[in-house]
Amino acid sequence: MSQLGLEALLKPKSIAVIGASQKIGRAGNLLMKNLLAGGFSGAILPVNPHYAAVCGVMAYATISELPLVPDLAILCTHARRLTQLIDELGHKGCPSCIILSASKEHFSELSEQAARWNMRLLGPNSLGLIAPYQGLNASFSPVPVGRGNVAFIAQSTAVANTILDWAQQRKIGFSWFIALGDGLDIDSDDLLDFLARDTKTHAILIALEHLNDARRFVSAARSASRNKPIVMFKSGRSRAARLLVGNEGTFDGTWDAAIQRAGMLRVYDSHELFSAVESLSHMRHLKGESLFIISNGVAPAALALDVLEQRQGTLLQITPSTHQRLRACLPETIPITNPLDLKDDATTKLYLAVTAILLDSPEAEAIMVIHAPSAVSPASECAEKLSNLYNQHPRAKYKTLLTNWCGEYSSQAARAIFSQARIPTWRTPEGTVTAFMHRVAYHRNQKQLRETPARLAVQPYGRDDIRQLLQHYIAKTQFSLEGSELIALLQNYGFTQAKKVDPTESEKDRQSLRIVVQHDPLFGPIMLVGEQSAMWQEDRQAVTALLPLNMALANHLIAQAIQQHKLFRRWEISSPRLSELSEMIVQLSDLMIDCPEIDHCLLDGYIDKNNTLAVVEGKITLRSFAGDSEDRLAIRPYPQKFEQWVELKDGRNALFRPILPEDEPQLLAFIGRVTKEDLYYRYFSEINEFTHDDLATMTQIDYDREMAFVAVIEENGVETIIGVTRAISDSDNIDAEFSILVRSDLKRLGLGKKLLEKMVSYTRDHGLKQLNGITMPNNTGMIALARQLGFSCKNNVEDGIVSLRLTLLPPTESHPG
Repeated sequence: MSQLGLEALLKPKSIAVIGASQKIGRAGNLLMKNLLAGGFSGAILPVNPHYAAVCGVMAYATISELPLVPDLAILCTHARRLTQLIDELGHKGCPSCIILSASKEHFSELSEQAARWNMRLLGPNSLGLIAPYQGLNASFSPVPVGRGNVAFIAQSTAVANTILDWAQQRKIGFSWFIALGDGLDIDSDDLLDFLARDTKTHAILIALEHLNDARRFVSAARSASRNKPIVMFKSGRSRAARLLVGNEGTFDGTWDAAIQRAGMLRVYDSHELFSAVESLSHMRHLKGESLFIISNGVAPAALALDVLEQRQGTLLQITPSTHQRLRACLPETIPITNPLDLKDDATTKLYLAVTAILLDSPEAEAIMVIHAPSAVSPASECAEKLSNLYNQHPRAKYKTLLTNWCGEYSSQAARAIFSQARIPTWRTPEGTVTAFMHRVAYHRNQKQLRETPARLAVQPYGRDDIRQLLQHYIAKTQFSLEGSELIALLQNYGFTQAKKVDPTESEKDRQSLRIVVQHDPLFGPIMLVGEQSAMWQEDRQAVTALLPLNMALANHLIAQAIQQHKLFRRWEISSPRLSELSEMIVQLSDLMIDCPEIDHCLLDGYIDKNNTLAVVEGKITLRSFAGDSEDRLAIRPYPQKFEQWVELKDGRNALFRPILPEDEPQLLAFIGRVTKEDLYYRYFSEINEFTHDDLATMTQIDYDREMAFVAVIEENGVETIIGVTRAISDSDNIDAEFSILVRSDLKRLGLGKKLLEKMVSYTRDHGLKQLNGITMPNNTGMIALARQLGFSCKNNVEDGIVSLRLTLLPPTESHPG
């Protein structure tokens, strides 16, 4: 996730082409032509001892002879010379490099050499980089790229070239087009962090075949997807395809789980990929999930309806006033339904009248217009007038218009009109609805990620004792637990559902349940939930989730399993039992995180017609474990080790602990007891209301990138938050911005100082170099506290703020405490 050196690579002011050539067909020749044709305004420096000039640009014999240090070097030479050239570029001071081609035998040497010189590498085997807004085409793609608002990241050169060719024909541009190749250094997570901040990029499309670091990727994707839609295309769904791309260890359901957990949207084939590019490029922000369909024929509307139902979409129910307006403009022979069939003799005038009414209505947020070839409504004429109507309508920015001009030859010009007007358009009704549902699915994923989880009703106890017991078994070379030993272990951890059952008891009135936790080589511990089967096939009979899990995620996992007919197919289960099952899933997730010695866990159980949930058998496999247990997870779990009891000046004890997603109600209550003046000091503006999304952002944090400690006491038997401190680090873990807020009626208990001391200690131990903050000049209490703890305080009169800065020495060099 490092951003060091990316600015030089992605926004270079000078480029050296090593191996620039005059020979047609050579990569060095195509690179030079693309750089010159793209309109790059910086210095282009060809390096080749055999030419005085390349493509009319003066060439240099060696890297050492270059008149300036290039920001970016592109290596177009034979693989055997790469290591030597990187060494020469390092001596020159070049900060970034694109390697077009290299064999795997050179990878480790290239990595070592680049690390030695702190040089960032894109590739090897990268198609290159295209940045249309900078006039930069540092690639050997034969296709020019226009400007757009979608950034595309690809590993495969074949996929990259295909998308470029398709986009050129559709007049679709990109904000960035970056080919990773083998991702030896710069990987998708680095680019996601960069693109999340890029103002030209409104959405991100990723085509991946493999990952080098799942944790870094999921962390970066979770962060970026909160601000911009991210669509991922992942090949290798079948086992044969996974073998082909070298990902046989991770089955496809785990990729689905990771993509969903990161808040992204997945597309499954090249048709959906093209559709996603179209929708991301032109579709406006989607506010609602209901769709109104207008068509000049029943058959295409029925095709659209089939896909909408298949993808769990919904049709809009119009209000009586909109119904009345439609009735007034439509012939009596046309019933007002959704889909609305205007019949095959519908004129352009009728299309416009109906669309205008729906654009006027407050409830119609997404409108799909289907136009089959028609003599009474010429395709291009109708497209032109509909585009003008939409783009000139005062409510257009609140509406999403999707168009499906069916056919090929007769509708080609019409679709070009829509593309020019930045209105998304497709050839088929199915493709149109699929694209619409991509955006709906993205919003559903984001909503699900921001759902506030309930607190676990049964809290595990004796966690350390359980781990010591498992280590005792391992010391005795007992590496599995079954039967009564397994049931006793689960009961001791707090599983009230674990029990022994008479094997002769009838099973006809039960619905079976199987929960498996196993280690994925890429994503770490994963959980699979489905029904028991003698021929258990994890990739077909279960849904998958990444650990750790909370109640909201467990509820969603069960809902997915039921929806996909992988669980409870015989009869409906009551809500209390489903909630109990969610609790059990969260407990199992906690057990696996608390006890890294558990390598594999299989639990079989059932729910009977009396709604009894029971775990009756299974097996736990153990292994020796050393190191940090959190390193094996793709998502950093709640860091319990930072919990600390602190005595306040009034003698009460407060628990300082990392914030949890479940803290949202308590955080809202805490903010309600902070004065407007104190909130103004904290947020630099008057905030009348904190929304659920605001609070979810504050509580559902990525512990790899951010930390928030809450101070908690018990008041009237209720856990109450009385203070919060927060620090958000940059992608390179060098600098962090901190804030602190204490309940206004508890300011004289030393709480603020103790919270800030804890944050200083945490950020220092976490390897950060500097802690920064800002406050207002009249917040004298905060300024005094900062000075007391060693912060420098600089008054910026022009900005009306005071900058607070603390240099964080390594733990061994810092002052005690």
